[in-house]
Amino acid sequence: MSGSRPLPPLPSRPPQRPPPPIPLNEYTQLLRAKPLDLFRKYAVSPPDAAVGDEIVTHTGNMRMRVMPITSRTQVSTDGMFSRFFNPDMGPTGEGFQHAVVSKKIAWIKLVMDEARHGALTFRAIIPSTKDNIPPGHIPVWFLPWESRHLVEMTIPPKQNEDDDDPDDPMLFFTAGINGCSVFVRGDARSPTITHAGISQGQTPYGNNPSEFWRHLLTANLAGNNVFAGKTWEVNNTDYINQTGVSGGAKTANTDRYLQWLKTLPSGPITVSHVVPWGCVFGVRYGRLWSFYLQENAVVHTYKLIAKYDTIQVDKKLFGVFKTGTEEVSHRRLVKLESTINRPVVLRDFYPGQGGAVNFIEKWQPW
Repeated sequence: MSGSRPLPPLPSRPPQRPPPPIPLNEYTQLLRAKPLDLFRKYAVSPPDAAVGDEIVTHTGNMRMRVMPITSRTQVSTDGMFSRFFNPDMGPTGEGFQHAVVSKKIAWIKLVMDEARHGALTFRAIIPSTKDNIPPGHIPVWFLPWESRHLVEMTIPPKQNEDDDDPDDPMLFFTAGINGCSVFVRGDARSPTITHAGISQGQTPYGNNPSEFWRHLLTANLAGNNVFAGKTWEVNNTDYINQTGVSGGAKTANTDRYLQWLKTLPSGPITVSHVVPWGCVFGVRYGRLWSFYLQENAVVHTYKLIAKYDTIQVDKKLFGVFKTGTEEVSHRRLVKLESTINRPVVLRDFYPGQGGAVNFIEKWQPW
């Protein structure tokens, strides 16, 4: 009786390779590789807050809003700290809070902004786990905004030499600014950024919100025995309204940009006015951070076109006696309005002197 023949070995399966990563789109790739080149070419409009993982609700797919705040404390504005406030400006800030951000890193992908024609925007997504990091996105430090708050983040010192470390990104954004103040202080290797915001004109100082936020930040630091040294800042007067008066919308730079636009051959298109707005971002070079203000403008244009309608008119004999009606072509002028967003000035304000240095070599037309 012969023995059983051994079965041949099963062929080994080749090792499973992970799927190739989804490439970055052209805007996100340019932001990662040459951030200043991107901001010279495109106006960027950050969101107000971060969002979380996608969830399914009864209304369909949506992303949950995330306010990654680890602590909130009332800012003391009475007693010994009242000396930081202008007594002629009414209430000194009761109800304003200081908040510290815990979840600091968000993942973004730049896309064209549907609300601001010609500008870029993004969602700041904070995934619950690394497995939920959205493909085609890059990490950034992201500081949100919340009304009546000093929202604060300290970026830790760089831990290694890897500029692509997802836990230590080289880019920073704060939430969209529309009358807000942004303050930066401390060592350029580990700066602290504060975003202070409320609807313009609603601070206790009325049409001088930048001074109020400056005083509130000073009182909060003093109340916590923090010696901050020099603080660099961007205020509403820098990017939205040089007078500080609520309702205004002009800066010296956008005024010059408007005058330049009006010197260009326009053909049938007329530039009517521009409306300024801004974006604050940061870039780490080696181990040191620099922060920038991008001054942008909404360019409002229009053109007049002729439209022809058919209308009924009376037929008259000798211009007096009505004999019937007839259809005639009627010409009328229609004003077609449009807008486009363009960067106007790009300048660093930390740790430099904050001078109005234009890093945009040539303004863009509409």
